[in-house]
Amino acid sequence: MLGGLALQAAGLGLLAWQVEPGVAYGRLVLPLVVAGIGISLVFPTVANAVTSSVPPADAGVAAGVNNALRELGGVFGIAVAAAVFTRYGGYGSAERFVDGCGPALWVSAGVAAVGALVAALAPARAPAQGLDVRRS
Repeated sequence: MLGGLALQAAGLGLLAWQVEPGVAYGRLVLPLVVAGIGISLVFPTVANAVTSSVPPADAGVAAGVNNALRELGGVFGIAVAAAVFTRYGGYGSAERFVDGCGPALWVSAGVAAVGALVAALAPARAPAQGLDVRRS
């Protein structure tokens, strides 16, 4: 989770740094790949942490709550990025687009970096709750 969020933050930061009017797509490939690998490492590790931190009978509920909160987080993240974009830029010209795109990407990278910090401070493994592994 920590590594994925760090890669996500780094990829978005690199993307924000590279974006400018007339930028060649080739310059954006590496940041997009880094960010994509980062987020692809986050989702399964979070799902595993969530489902393994509850009793097996509650794993389905935990997975459902995790999916719902992930979707809500995505919608909220897009709303924040769109608000930053519209505050600083727009669609009137390439320059205006980049004026909004850069700050929106920097905010997104910052949120991912904060997530990495939270992941670094989180316990390595949540204790299993309500599991009785003794055999009769």
